[in-house]
Amino acid sequence: MNNISKTNKLLATMIILAITVTACTTFVRTSYQTLSSVATIVDTARNGYNEFYKAGMVKPELAAKVEQAYPIYQQSMGLAVQAVKAYQNLAATGVIVSPDSANLAIQNAQDKTNELLAVFAEAGGPKVEPVTIEKIVVKGK
Repeated sequence: MNNISKTNKLLATMIILAITVTACTTFVRTSYQTLSSVATIVDTARNGYNEFYKAGMVKPELAAKVEQAYPIYQQSMGLAVQAVKAYQNLAATGVIVSPDSANLAIQNAQDKTNELLAVFAEAGGPKVEPVTIEKIVVKGK
């Protein structure tokens, strides 16, 4: 009877771990796809802005805003990717991980992306709807 109980506990633990890893894998895949899509949107907007810039149609103060906002956007997106990787690595070990830090990085990336897109639009680049980057959701929260 003890062996069956131990086997059931082991099986239950393995199932919980498999569900956690599967949920994490799905989230991570979705996050990478979303971050990649956001990067593509920004690249498209930057290309449109560059055309206006090369044609001399961008005011110097707007060009300065872009030059200030773009590296901040790049840094925040890099941090979001690192946060997703950290979340993935911890969850893969079976550790129950709070997504709060990763979500803060993702929210920051979303905010900085939208600020940059607004500057591109203000400078004559394409007007793009604000982006939303999917956050980590833990059931029960």
